[in-house]
Amino acid sequence: MSINFGLRIDKMKYIKQINQIVISKKKILGIKEDIRSIKISILGIGENNQNFLISVNDKFKFVFRIALRSSSKSNTRKEFNSLKRIPKGVGPVPIYIDDSHKTIDEPYSILSYIEGNHVKKWTDKRLKLHATKLAKLHQKRFTRHSRGKTFSLYNRLLNEIKGYTSKEFNNKNIKLLMPLVKEFIKSNDRIFTELKSFSRVHTDLCLTNILINNNDLFYIDWEYSMIEDNAYDISKLYFTDIAVSPWSIKLNKIKERIFINQYLKQIKFKDNTLRKRVHLWHIYILFTDSLYCKWKLNNYSNEKAAFPKKVYQKSLDFMIGSLKKKLIKN
Repeated sequence: MSINFGLRIDKMKYIKQINQIVISKKKILGIKEDIRSIKISILGIGENNQNFLISVNDKFKFVFRIALRSSSKSNTRKEFNSLKRIPKGVGPVPIYIDDSHKTIDEPYSILSYIEGNHVKKWTDKRLKLHATKLAKLHQKRFTRHSRGKTFSLYNRLLNEIKGYTSKEFNNKNIKLLMPLVKEFIKSNDRIFTELKSFSRVHTDLCLTNILINNNDLFYIDWEYSMIEDNAYDISKLYFTDIAVSPWSIKLNKIKERIFINQYLKQIKFKDNTLRKRVHLWHIYILFTDSLYCKWKLNNYSNEKAAFPKKVYQKSLDFMIGSLKKKLIKN
């Protein structure tokens, strides 16, 4: 469910607790036969969670999703509740959650296991499949988003910036770009404030959270899901000028058109400004993800990270370079 570039997960730390939980929650897990064996293997680690595959009697499979930090309690609960509300066949099924810290120190949840692999090659067929699955997720509309009735990307940007310290802004490129990004999004914010309806969105549909199996796509890691602008989920897959590995791909204009046209074909509501909003979301994502990478680099020695330090540095350089080309006139 997640990928791990060298960060060690301490499976031994959890073996006893996981075995106890599986035995005690047998009925909740839908296991009616005697438990003869419990096998635990590592699925991997994400930015905020570590994941284990549990196989009972070589027949029943589940994912144990354990938060990396106690502060992730609210996200674990939020993810579990979000999974209850998504359409069938879009993501894993939530089975059990415990954020009491009694059995395991960290919050954890048990989800159904989705077999699959991360998409290595984004063919036209897979782009259309992703677009169709997103349309299914976004089909139900809401008159309010998770933060209120009127959505402002500019206000969202300001709130995101507040979450970082002076260390993240102590960078000449970020200092240069921040007022430009603010002004660009502010001057185009009306396209968001005029939105009258919203969708349930994943909000973190980067490559590491998309699985493919038997010509179908599934989405994992729903901890940041909310009601918001559906264009956000479209934007997370790609940029048109760079690929930010391992999170996003580069799509040329033809591939982008195939992807968005398929999405617009599948949704049942009109979305005349989708393409423009995607472009604005890309500016937002490039800048806020740059701040995130800078934060990771500043705190790398003390922070559990899914990827080597050079991955965050390379991603930061790419995103800064892209923003400069987009916002700075020669």
